[in-house]
Amino acid sequence: MITPYFFNLIKNIAIPEVDFDGGYLKNLKLNIPCPDVKNVAIKFDHANNGADLKASQVVATADGDFHYKYLFITVDGQVHVDIKNLGVDVDVDTLTQPGTPSSELAPKLKVENLAINVDPKDIDITLTGSGLIGKIANALIPLLKSSVIPQVISQATTTAKTLVDTTVNQDLALYGTQEVIPFLAGVTADYAQVGGPQFTESSIFQMGVNGTFFDAKHAKMPASPPATFALHDPKGKTAQIFATEYTVNSALDSGFTTGNTLDVTYLLSHFLNLTVTTDDFGKLIPAVLTKYGSGVPVEFAGKFIKAPSHTTMDSTGQSVTGSLEITCTINKEVAIQASFEDADAQATISSTNGKIFGNIGKATIGTLGSGFVTTLGMTGPELMTLL
Repeated sequence: MITPYFFNLIKNIAIPEVDFDGGYLKNLKLNIPCPDVKNVAIKFDHANNGADLKASQVVATADGDFHYKYLFITVDGQVHVDIKNLGVDVDVDTLTQPGTPSSELAPKLKVENLAINVDPKDIDITLTGSGLIGKIANALIPLLKSSVIPQVISQATTTAKTLVDTTVNQDLALYGTQEVIPFLAGVTADYAQVGGPQFTESSIFQMGVNGTFFDAKHAKMPASPPATFALHDPKGKTAQIFATEYTVNSALDSGFTTGNTLDVTYLLSHFLNLTVTTDDFGKLIPAVLTKYGSGVPVEFAGKFIKAPSHTTMDSTGQSVTGSLEITCTINKEVAIQASFEDADAQATISSTNGKIFGNIGKATIGTLGSGFVTTLGMTGPELMTLL
């Protein structure tokens, strides 16, 4: 996670101008893509609550314009630089800062050291432009390799540090605590820091966040208190994520109080890469294929009704109860709109050898509420029989 994040910051750096004896480089675009992870070493630093990243065999390219005067010849053109091997060493500490709102804590990064090293023998340079380039290339290319490109790298290093200290940390302060989630009925997710990021003595990175969802227009304290648990299980896997029923129930409760609609189609597409068609839906309700034909996309929207849905998690598994209004749209026509009240399901989820297994032990769709409409020529009880 650390490696791609850092190199995403420096993958495209603009260098306006670098002056040298006899000329200058202008409008440079330096590109340093993320290297192969096998060439990256990361060491956690508990004392400074940070991490040290060292990368070797990093490649880079740069493109821009040049102007050079040699004796009585003045040449303008374009320069392309290939760097076959860079060494990158970055030491980043993690802290906290006031977020948005200022009463909450957001993460903050501090670059203690950033060094990008290059050997002139690993630099290839191509000059293009007028026919006079051949007369100055033997003088300009060695100059660029020995002193000018290192100046470019030095400016890029300064730019990257400034980017983290200003733009990145400003974004973390603005977006690092809360965010409205439109496709989840417009609820707000609060993921402010609890204690801040930590690099432990055991070389573990851990971070606790609020994990509360709320309706910004009807803000209230969740009915149940947050769960208390250790951020890391020493007997667990290398990567661990913990979420309790407190977090899930706050999302379900706030989703109900907003009164807004869930874009189920977006959720299926974005998180499961799944698009439902009449062929899929027709297996459950054959009349869909009869009326709308094969291969037609089916859109779904949902709305929490009657009361907030609720989940319970314990050592035996998870249960959830709730009431939903479901709208199914086909060819911009509402094919089905139905309310299912007091639906419930029970499931168990476990992990063995890195694989996740699940089983739904009991599930009922509840009872059909009022307001049922359909274009499929069936009654509400007929629909419930199919479901």
